[in-house]
Amino acid sequence: MSSFESSTIELGQERSPQFERLLTSISHHFLRLEAMNLEVGIVGALRSICEATGADRAALLEISKNGTEKIASAHTYSDDDVSWTPDGLKGQSVQQMSWLADRLMRHEIIHISSSEEIPASAGPEREFFDGQLLQSVVCVPLFSDGELQAITCFAAQEHKQNWRPAHLGFFHGATEILGSAIYRLRTELELAASRERLELAHRAGHSTAWEWQPDDDSLTFSGITEVFGIPAHLLPRTGKELLEFIPPGDHQEISRTFAKVFSSGEAYEIEHRFDVPGRGIVWAMVRGQVQKDSDGRVEKVVGVSADITKRKYAEQELQRAKEHAQVTLSSISDGVVRTDSGGRIDFLKAFGRQAPAGPGTDAVEVLPEHHRRHQDSETQRRRRVSGFTTRHGTSRSLASGS
Repeated sequence: MSSFESSTIELGQERSPQFERLLTSISHHFLRLEAMNLEVGIVGALRSICEATGADRAALLEISKNGTEKIASAHTYSDDDVSWTPDGLKGQSVQQMSWLADRLMRHEIIHISSSEEIPASAGPEREFFDGQLLQSVVCVPLFSDGELQAITCFAAQEHKQNWRPAHLGFFHGATEILGSAIYRLRTELELAASRERLELAHRAGHSTAWEWQPDDDSLTFSGITEVFGIPAHLLPRTGKELLEFIPPGDHQEISRTFAKVFSSGEAYEIEHRFDVPGRGIVWAMVRGQVQKDSDGRVEKVVGVSADITKRKYAEQELQRAKEHAQVTLSSISDGVVRTDSGGRIDFLKAFGRQAPAGPGTDAVEVLPEHHRRHQDSETQRRRRVSGFTTRHGTSRSLASGS
């Protein structure tokens, strides 16, 4: 058995031209690989490495990032005629094989030519080695920012392999390429998932994120087709094009808002309309924030626009209903008091004159003296009968004395 500090292997000197060409090919393959094909790319690379070195199986074990040093996932390759089941390692801590883990954590590349080289104290390692009928194994650790990111294992079951330093340098170089590719593609997958979640949130909340670059007037939206119903071929690409969707009556307020926030740098909120072909007027609530460069110039404006059309129409309908009710109540010649559920006045018209009271006044306080005496006696009668009095929010005609 032999182990080497990974930093002591002179990769440029130890690798053969054949290995160099293969590493270049693997690297170029991952540069062209789409993130969704990460698993296929890893298995393909493991196969190429095995074919070049005489190994007949390989595994790349990704380590979780939560500090537990558990195996988060296993990517494996084996010849068709041999079994290979390291998937059972998933979820296990690397420290369960403490003899191997100690050496890997010291950045050592472990080369085991045969099971006889494994010391008796390394029970779990020997058990796994024998259980898989392995003849020879090389394990290479991969670190990122001082933490163990992954482990690659290359093994031979059919024949013992006494891999030379050139092979170990090749295994190390291939592991570095795999680690870099995984990091990049995993980041792309996470970003894609994040964008998808954001897009879903925007759709669920009827909103869209956007970014405007004042220097070149470029404008980018996320999800505006789904939210505002603007056809794809009509999507605005500049601020000028966007203004064509906004009724002229709203332009002045938008200009005033931007002039203010460009000066103050404060976040802003504004409501305006879109005139969407095939849909008509759509109301939007826009929240934005300017971002300035080191010289204090506005570099870009980012924000979110939400479709509030239903809310605006509901508010307008409610306002019309209130105005209609106000006109109706004002036309009644009798005195009218309308109270809320707590008995506080929200509308008052007292016998054709304005009573000396306003919203929030208790209804009893504005009754004429003889009506208050009548109500007091009626209240006492009810208390004697039922023991309590309930006052509901109603509209009352004071002419009847009730």
